[in-house]
Amino acid sequence: SFVFSKMTAAHPAHCLWLLVALSNSTRAAPPGFAQGALYRGNVDKKDAADAILANVRRTNREAVDQTVALASFYLAVSEIPKEMRKSTSVVQLPAGISRVRDLQAVPMPTLSLPLHGFDPSYSAPYVSRFESNAQVLGGKSVPLRVSCIGSDGVVYPQVVKYEDDMRQDSVMQQL
Repeated sequence: SFVFSKMTAAHPAHCLWLLVALSNSTRAAPPGFAQGALYRGNVDKKDAADAILANVRRTNREAVDQTVALASFYLAVSEIPKEMRKSTSVVQLPAGISRVRDLQAVPMPTLSLPLHGFDPSYSAPYVSRFESNAQVLGGKSVPLRVSCIGSDGVVYPQVVKYEDDMRQDSVMQQL
């Protein structure tokens, strides 16, 4: 845990997502979700992730809190009922979306970031805001395409799937 705490302090954009995913790994499945491989995380790993997040929060509260807020937003979007997605081509995003803005400590999650840590000379675009609607895409899991506006003004499309293990998706997006 000491090594991972040090890595997270030096490279929060690379490590915080993994910790937040582990921290959410044992949360209860929302009503209507299938009880399969989802939400069956290891409690020891979850507790270790929570402890590391608490440790990192003492020195970098902004990055931890903003990453947790963004992860909570993605989880809320992933839990929009499948039936609601199938009945339309555009879905209104959760009401709390307006609070997910100007996350200056969170670089755009879908960017490939070099290992710069807190190098003040490096500046990646951060999450500025989200558009209030998401486009429904075709497929078995009826994914949603959300549009994230970066601090650089560029629209970064992101796919959020229903009833999917987001821990696995975060690793795949990094690859």
